Amino acid sequence: MLINLVDKDPDVIKAVADLWLTVNLEVHDFVDPAYWTSHYDDVLSAFHEANMVLYQEDNRLLGFVGITGDYIAGIFIEKESRHRGIGSQLLTYLKSQHKSLTLSVYSRNSQAIQFYKRHGFQFIEECLDEETHEKEWLMTWTAT
Repeated sequence: MLINLVDKDPDVIKAVADLWLTVNLEVHDFVDPAYWTSHYDDVLSAFHEANMVLYQEDNRLLGFVGITGDYIAGIFIEKESRHRGIGSQLLTYLKSQHKSLTLSVYSRNSQAIQFYKRHGFQFIEECLDEETHEKEWLMTWTAT
């Protein structure tokens, strides 16, 4: 079930931040783990103000997407729940709410790039993440 997070319950925010950390450590193993752990407290604090859509089953958080304006900050799905269409449902929901969407994805995250391409996102340019020194792709989707 998709939930547009309005209630900023501290336990829910902590669960979201924990999932953020776990997924980043798993899928971005080319980035020093200390980068993610050192940003945890800042992310936890920022999530209290962030716009997020959660995916839950049986009151259990399986994934979420964070968005600022038309910019997707990230889609995070727990490992055991990937390839079940949860990310697609989150993205479809966002597309129903926006005329265009933009995101950045690490160029070494080929699975995510293919996922976004399948959902109609197009490559705009390659950039460098100044903090991680990793190349990123800026991608965009526009409603037709």
